[in-house]
Amino acid sequence: LQSSHPELIKTLKLQAKQCHGEDHPDRELLNPLLVPVVIIGSKYDVFQNFDPEKKKIISKTLRFLAHTNGASLIYYSNKSDTLISRVQQMITHFAFKGPISHTVSMDHNKPIIVPVGSDALGQIG
Repeated sequence: LQSSHPELIKTLKLQAKQCHGEDHPDRELLNPLLVPVVIIGSKYDVFQNFDPEKKKIISKTLRFLAHTNGASLIYYSNKSDTLISRVQQMITHFAFKGPISHTVSMDHNKPIIVPVGSDALGQIG
C-alpha cells in the first residue's frame, strides 16, 4: 500500500495525528494507528471486584497502550445498561460518524472511558 498509494498513507497519518490536536503535550511521542481503534475492556462486572492495586495497574497499562497508539478505551459489561449505551455510542461514532459523548472517566475505581486524544502521559502516571 505504501508504494502503490503513498498519498493515501500520508492522509491517513495526518488524520490519525489530528485526533490529538496540534497542542497536545505528547504529540511527538505518539504513534497513532492509521485506522480508528476502540479497546473495549469487557467483563467490568467481574473486574470491579478486583483488588484496587490490581485494577490500578491494569487500568494504567490499558490507558498507556490506548494513548500511545491513538485508540479509545472504554470498559464494558453486558450487565450495565449505561455501559452498553456508552459502548454503542462510541462504536456508532467511529463506524458511522455519529455524535460522540465527551464523557471522560479516568478513575480506576470506576468504568474507564477515555476517547482518543483525551489522555496524556502525565495523567496516566
